[in-house]
Amino acid sequence: MAALYTRIRPKTFKQVVGHSEIKSSLTSILKRDRTEMPHSYLFDGPSGTGKTTLARIFAKKLGCGKNDLHEMDIADFRGINTVRTMRKNSQFKPREGKYMVWILDECHEMTKDAQNALLKILEDTPSHVVFILCTTDPRALLDTILNRCTRYTLQSLPESAIEKLLHSTIATLRIEVPKKAIEQIVMDSVGSPRQALTILDKIKDLPPKKMKEAAEQQAALEHETIELARKLMSKAKWGVISKILKSVLEKDSPEGIRRMLMSYCSTILLKSDNPRAFCILDSMIEPFFHSDKAGLIRACYEIVNG
Repeated sequence: MAALYTRIRPKTFKQVVGHSEIKSSLTSILKRDRTEMPHSYLFDGPSGTGKTTLARIFAKKLGCGKNDLHEMDIADFRGINTVRTMRKNSQFKPREGKYMVWILDECHEMTKDAQNALLKILEDTPSHVVFILCTTDPRALLDTILNRCTRYTLQSLPESAIEKLLHSTIATLRIEVPKKAIEQIVMDSVGSPRQALTILDKIKDLPPKKMKEAAEQQAALEHETIELARKLMSKAKWGVISKILKSVLEKDSPEGIRRMLMSYCSTILLKSDNPRAFCILDSMIEPFFHSDKAGLIRACYEIVNG
């Protein structure tokens, strides 16, 4: 059976939790004359916040037929040959709809040569083609690409939105989930609806008494940055922290990790007076766009030995 977040993925803007201003803006664009509509869009923001979901809904609203929607995970096809194929295929007319739409997920993984080739398409996009770029790390894209796109930055959802999503899903599934377990999932999802639903999916068949503990364990398995945050909070030794750091840096950008650590500690501070959470938050306040991995490692080391 497919994962829960896939089974209940929103199919309309109305079903999407949060992102009201972005949904409103996209709806307004759909009302424009075809000659006035942008042909390249960029959805950026933390992992699991709905970038690809919004892209799919927007493509459907544009009148893109199933056979004219091309979705690619650029992490698997990151070179210039991929862009050349897109350029070649984009010359053909849509087979069943108004538009041919390309959704390029994790587009920050593209090589510089591939980005330069993509830029040429974006500068001269056929009238029947729309490109939607999705990324967690827009700084890795050429400025010229960023400037060519109508850009939407998705934020992590507030706790109230995640809680609303969980209650709605729990009602649909007709299961019992204790309040404490829901609170744990809300905290550990750090604003990501996908993360919240993934945790719920893994614990939904357990006895209610075991759900809270299982939710906490599952969050650490699903996203090691949660485990990193917990170890920093518990004042673990540098050897433990450095081991987790090596692993998370292979899977996420320093900036993505920073945002998740900040979100986690902000949630703790809103619930209680916690100097340790403030210390971590304060150390992560400056972005790592320039210092990159070294900046994150340095910040974590200072937290451990401060």
